[in-house]
Amino acid sequence: MPEKEKFWNPYRFVPVSAPSPPPRSAPTYHHRLTGLSGTLECRLTAKTALLVADQRGGQGSVRAFWKANDGTPTIPGTSLKGMLRSFLEIVAPGCAIVADEKAEGKNACRDPRALCPVCALFGFVGHGNTGALYRGHVTIGDARLVAETAPPPAKWEQREIYMATPHPTHKAFYPGDAGSFRKLYHHQPKCMSKPAAPNAGIKPNATLQPAPAGAAFDFSIRFVGLAPEQLAMMLYAVVLERDVATSVTGWNGTREETIRLRGDLCHKLGHGKPVGLGSCQIAIQSSIVGDGAERYRRGVPRQDLRGAELDAWHAEQAARFRATRSPTFDAALRRMMVFDESDPRDFRYPTFQWFHDGATSSRRLKPA
Repeated sequence: MPEKEKFWNPYRFVPVSAPSPPPRSAPTYHHRLTGLSGTLECRLTAKTALLVADQRGGQGSVRAFWKANDGTPTIPGTSLKGMLRSFLEIVAPGCAIVADEKAEGKNACRDPRALCPVCALFGFVGHGNTGALYRGHVTIGDARLVAETAPPPAKWEQREIYMATPHPTHKAFYPGDAGSFRKLYHHQPKCMSKPAAPNAGIKPNATLQPAPAGAAFDFSIRFVGLAPEQLAMMLYAVVLERDVATSVTGWNGTREETIRLRGDLCHKLGHGKPVGLGSCQIAIQSSIVGDGAERYRRGVPRQDLRGAELDAWHAEQAARFRATRSPTFDAALRRMMVFDESDPRDFRYPTFQWFHDGATSSRRLKPA
């Protein structure tokens, strides 16, 4: 939120967990039969309306959900991988592989023999004409709609919203050291059934047809040759944390006040994040994991984990990763990613007049 304002900007900037550039080391190569391999069967559930749009529609057309060849609404595996990678770039930390070369992109990995933790996990394609690349250890399949969790797509409600491009030239909102921060959007539980309306006098300029809250999508994650710490990091990125209690500092018009929040940490995915779309949660439904070398040398079977056994295994892996974290950094991240259905905050952008009033436009966003 801007300082001394009752409303909250839809986004904040979260610091990365370590200075740029990130730590780098030689990755594990695929011809070495080492590490943990297996499959995670996952389900992504929309906490608010969610749209991964089919970009093939013409100008002015309704932005409908991307569909597989058989017509099933589908989230491409590349979208899921991008969501997880972007999160791990903050917490691992990793390089900003798709960032502006003149800013954050300066820390992008370039040598496949020296990769940040995220490139070592998901893979790497060199910049420029070097031709350098490294195949990652994680493959994420497309997430297909579970039919019984949502009405037929033709009945999904169309919503008119206002969409605009970012304005990083507004220095009061955007940090000067861009490479040390990442932009995250708040969850907006008030928008579970309807996206935020534009400010008065602003006409909608886009029509979306998202999947409704509650829609579920099933997908698989396959991994090979992961070190234990890599597996723990990936699992944390997929599931995040459950039942987190945190607080933020708001402004009631005359003084600061503490707003207490409690809920699960959730991801944001797809279009319409500023107006409340895209909040989602991933659960692992089953896992098959084992040591590749032990399996082939001594016939040790892989573990098939479900139910309470799966929960205990995941809790152990999450604790392994959290043991490496900074409490101060994690507190900022939790404040941004907690999804509390009773969150009372009013999320919206400042008005045109606010930006052109010198008394207000200089107000900075409060740190996450």
